[in-house]
Amino acid sequence: PLRMRRKLAAIARIAGQPTVIKNPILQSDMAQIVETFPNAVFLYIERDWADNARSLMKLRRDRTSGDGTGWVSLRPQGWEAYAQEDSLTQSCAQVALSHKDIQICLSRPELAARTMKIGYERLCTDPDAVLSEVEDFLKENGIAVVRNSRSAEISPMAPRTRPDDETQVQISACLHEISNEMVS
Repeated sequence: PLRMRRKLAAIARIAGQPTVIKNPILQSDMAQIVETFPNAVFLYIERDWADNARSLMKLRRDRTSGDGTGWVSLRPQGWEAYAQEDSLTQSCAQVALSHKDIQICLSRPELAARTMKIGYERLCTDPDAVLSEVEDFLKENGIAVVRNSRSAEISPMAPRTRPDDETQVQISACLHEISNEMVS
């Protein structure tokens, strides 16, 4: 915890302001973050799991040997069981296991008031309204926020969604299977 506190404090000093860390790779350290920073707040972006898995498949193709195999990005608890699987299974496992990690940490009663869930689709289609709600949430949790007066309205964008194809059927089946494995 002390090492994490020093690193994040250094980042905040360099930035000259409180720090927002977007990287989901920290999800495996959420318990340590809560211990180290008892006033930490969490913005939890919820996205359709199948859309998320397809996005990870694309990331794997872009960052690996071209066939999409090889683990990329965060490694949620239990990822090792899927390390040698095909890219579709790896992507689905990463989504399901990541959500499990997050849910375990955020289910702690003391975090309920310090967690804001945000729908990915709504963030894309109505970003100004969502950011206003985030501002309110941060203020409610004692975090001073001042919107830059030069900030223009953020243009909405269409959320990336999956095409209805054979890959989608495979992703849905795989997510269902992995979710069932996690329950049993």
